[in-house]
Amino acid sequence: MSVIPTVLLDTLSADAGLWPGPLDEGPVRRRLEQVLSTLPSEVRDEVVDALTDPARNGQGRAALAGITVASSSGSRPVGVVAPGCLRMEGGGGDPWVLGVLAFQSAEHAAGDPGDVRRLTGALDRTFGSRQYVLHVRRALPSGFDPDPIARAVHLWLAAIDRGEWEGQHALYEDDEIALELTLTGERREGAPNRVLTVGPITALERLAGVDARLVRQTVSFRDEAADLPVVCLLAASERWRMPRGYVEQLLYGTADFVCATGSDAPSYRAGFSPNGRSLFSDPACRNLTSLWWVEPAAGPFEFRFWSHDNPWTDHVDRVPAVDGRRFLVVERERAGARGRRSAVLALQGDDVVWEIGA
Repeated sequence: MSVIPTVLLDTLSADAGLWPGPLDEGPVRRRLEQVLSTLPSEVRDEVVDALTDPARNGQGRAALAGITVASSSGSRPVGVVAPGCLRMEGGGGDPWVLGVLAFQSAEHAAGDPGDVRRLTGALDRTFGSRQYVLHVRRALPSGFDPDPIARAVHLWLAAIDRGEWEGQHALYEDDEIALELTLTGERREGAPNRVLTVGPITALERLAGVDARLVRQTVSFRDEAADLPVVCLLAASERWRMPRGYVEQLLYGTADFVCATGSDAPSYRAGFSPNGRSLFSDPACRNLTSLWWVEPAAGPFEFRFWSHDNPWTDHVDRVPAVDGRRFLVVERERAGARGRRSAVLALQGDDVVWEIGA
């Protein structure tokens, strides 16, 4: 008897965005069947319920990815603590909890590619022989009309030609659109006049959203898990695209020191001391041992994974030793300047594509 209920197949088949692969193809369907069949019935029911609910579908897919990563340390799921929160058992029988958070992000930060092409086409014609850089600061609204923008740019260029405008930079902004335009000179023969197009820079905004939600959920997971060690998995619907420095600042605070080499065997390590303002040093996060980051890869069962360990957790000996790219604690305390005691973390492991159930 199939472990995939008909309602799940109907839901996933009706909306291609809920599963990144055609379930009417035998190999994809059989693989999903195989993955679900290995789970305890309570865990399978939780994953199926999440996959069937469009509001929780990302959480269900992320749970399968988290179970796969956990298995590399010898851990396995044994039950459900709460929706989106699985009880795990380590290779030595020690219990811990995997909390799963899914984040929906826009596939195209600048807006629909067709809208972006219409904008750049109108601007390219307006700038003519002049080279320029375009920064789309906010996602373009669907189906907008680029002609008013082109007219405004034409007037700006005319003001420059008449000597009525100083500088080579301008902003265009209304209730829905925000652009920055910078002239860079005359176009060389055969070269395009648009030198560079930059989309919205949303890393800080998205990271702030992750921070706020993670603090709330960490407290909830702690209460539901009765002081068991907790790993939080953060899964994005698209690539995370989070600069390493931003993430480390949020999780650990400002580094006491950084050591990086770019030789044939590149390495990166940094020291941090608790300051009460970083997420990991917050007393509310003492049960949190690690953050696992997950993003989709090419295939319907493929994903990328990396993690950050918490050097100030109350469960320092209970961090799952999973495979993959990890920023992990290599030295618990190192004496530093001004009496600081730094925890030293190093980037270790390989950056590879994982496969659910493999």
